[in-house]
Amino acid sequence: MRRIGKIGLVIVLVGLVGGLGSLMFISGDIYRKLSSLKSEHNDLVQDYNDLLDDYNDLLDNYSNLFSDYDALRTAFEEPLTSYVVPTISQVQNWLAGDDTDSFAYVNDTWMCGDFSAMLMTRAKTMNWRMRIALMFYSFNGESGWMSTDGYDQYGEHGHAFNLIWCQDGNDADSELDVLYIEPQTDGEWWFIDGSGNVDTFNLYALYTFLSGFDTIWDGQGTFWVNHYSYFG
Repeated sequence: MRRIGKIGLVIVLVGLVGGLGSLMFISGDIYRKLSSLKSEHNDLVQDYNDLLDDYNDLLDNYSNLFSDYDALRTAFEEPLTSYVVPTISQVQNWLAGDDTDSFAYVNDTWMCGDFSAMLMTRAKTMNWRMRIALMFYSFNGESGWMSTDGYDQYGEHGHAFNLIWCQDGNDADSELDVLYIEPQTDGEWWFIDGSGNVDTFNLYALYTFLSGFDTIWDGQGTFWVNHYSYFG
């Protein structure tokens, strides 16, 4: 009986060891599954955070677009109740970031008047009173050269560009100075006469632009102003 009891005990021990091995195998499988689930959970959390970042970016873009739309709506539909007179450097810095000059000139579709209107409207979002200047002119030998017939003779060429009064400049006798802008190129200039005072375009006058001002008149020679006005 004692011998059978020992054998039985051995069998029991073997069974216990086998059961423990099975239990360890099952525990290892559960651990691997838990690890896999934890990894999937971490991936889902990361995906959620990425989606949340994308949502916040879209929300910021929406807010920016809405602000831009509201500013443009104001520029198109509402008059300026009060305006700001900028400095020349403020206008220059603004022009450096404005992309009006990046658009392509297309004859009979998008021309100098369109460029000028776009720049004037965008300046309004800065509370600046920018204007559109309109000039008709002619070169030597062309129709209108040296003519003083006014509205009866505009000359062979016409061009629209912009002007804005600034706080500073070269005119010591004036509080405001006129800065002219070529909206197709961001070229800018002002006039200084022999006495050092700032001048504007005069009707029935000759002008010669040297190269470097980035205007349509650069290096084109002397032209005669048949008509000049501004509005806006």
